[in-house]
This record gives sequence, C-alpha cells and structure tokens, in this order.
Amino acid sequence: MQKYIKAFVAVGIFVMLSPGNLFADCPTITQSGCCGGFTWKTYTFDLSCGWTSSSNVTTGTMWCGEPVHRIAYPTTSTETVTYYYTIPSTSSNWEIRLDYEFTNGGSASNYARADYTVARNGSQIGSGNIFYTNSAASCAVGSAYPFSWNAGDLLTITVTMRTASSGSYAEVSNLTLFKSPA
Repeated sequence: MQKYIKAFVAVGIFVMLSPGNLFADCPTITQSGCCGGFTWKTYTFDLSCGWTSSSNVTTGTMWCGEPVHRIAYPTTSTETVTYYYTIPSTSSNWEIRLDYEFTNGGSASNYARADYTVARNGSQIGSGNIFYTNSAASCAVGSAYPFSWNAGDLLTITVTMRTASSGSYAEVSNLTLFKSPA
C-alpha cells in the first residue's frame, strides 16, 4: 500500500510541476490595436510565471526598473533560467522578446544568451537564438520573429549565463510574447 501512495504522490508532484501547469495565472494577456485595424496580443511574463532555474540564480531589479533573474560573481558556474509556455492559439505572427543586462568583468569568456525551442506533439519543430552577448549590454532587448505556431505547441526559452570574473553579472527580464492578429 505504501508503494502505491509514494507512486501517487510522485505523479501528483509531476503534474503540478509540468510545464502546462506552471502558468496557471500567467502570463498577463492584453490586446492592442492601431493603424487601420491592426491588432495584436501581448503576453507578459513576470517573475511569478512558470520558470525554473539552477541554484545560484537570484531575483532583483534591473537598474532601469524591471524585475530580473540575476547571477553575479562570485558565482563562477554557468547558470540557467528556463521558461515554458504552451501556445494558446494558432497564429503565423508570433514574436519573442527578452530584456537583458550584462557586464563581463573584463573577460570575453563570460556571456549571457537566450535560446528557444518549440515542440509539437513531443517532437521539436524549431529552435534558434534570441540573443547572445559577451560584452557590456545595458537594458538591451533581444528578439526573434516571425513564427508560425499551433495551439498546444510547447515553447521553451533557456537563458544561460556565465559570470566567472570579478565584477561580472548577468540579468534577464520581461519575457514577452506578441501575437498578431490578436
């Protein structure tokens, strides 16, 4: 009996932490329009939205005011933040945007990068880079577009940051998806 209870608890934890459930109340979705009927939806993710990270990632505020995931020296290992989102509706005009700040501490071997993958029915259908830097970047914006995704596709965005030199830090913030038309 105890074996079955442990199995039930394990399955329950998996379901609670699965990517589809990480976004119970996220992102915030708004609709906008202008210019002769052009419309779009904005999907804004905050720090409470579905993400996972390695152990040395902290949260804070970017100097330009945005809440961030951050790593900084003396953390010398490569750290990651991973966002997951199940695409809610089919559209041919999706865009990914991500803000970042980076200081390399005088070493080009330190870096910050963001990459995406998209899976449909368990098979990867696309991947690419959103941004990469190994030199100073202040309140910069990385983006990738346009994409055609179907409802139910799983978008995974992985941010990798390395800060192995004194004075180096990396921050990422304000993940936003846009879809046009709304």
